[in-house]
Amino acid sequence: MKSGIHPNYKVTKVTCACGAAFETRSTVEELHLDICSVCHPFYTGKQKFVDTAGRVERFQQRFAWKDGSSSEMLEAAKSGRDEEIKKQQIEEQAKRTEAKKRKAEREERRKKIAEEKKAAAAKAAEEKAKAEAAAPKAEAPKAEAPKAETPKPEGDAPAADA
Repeated sequence: MKSGIHPNYKVTKVTCACGAAFETRSTVEELHLDICSVCHPFYTGKQKFVDTAGRVERFQQRFAWKDGSSSEMLEAAKSGRDEEIKKQQIEEQAKRTEAKKRKAEREERRKKIAEEKKAAAAKAAEEKAKAEAAAPKAEAPKAEAPKAETPKPEGDAPAADA
């Protein structure tokens, strides 16, 4: 560690407006607070709502909120979510089942089409074989005699040694 760049920490006495006091470490010797964990409404459970234009009342009416019923409200919300999740799972399962059914139908159609094509190809080959058997055999063309090569004039031909 570099020397001379770190602050000096001291034991500090912290005093709140409510009268609570405790000690900690800081760079100052005394701290005076307006509110601490002993008197803060969130930590004491005596939370008061600062309401503007009745927002809290509207919220409480919308969700049938009553004093002390927060655990009941949370349980109701959780059970509502659980029911919705179950509905979604049932819907998803139904969609998966329908998709499997459609896939099986497509495979059956593909197999049927492939069988029809094979049958048509076999029928065409059979008809072709019948047609070849029924047609008179044509004679093979006579082989022609090889043509005699004519000599090239020597004066016009390029030299082959090059």
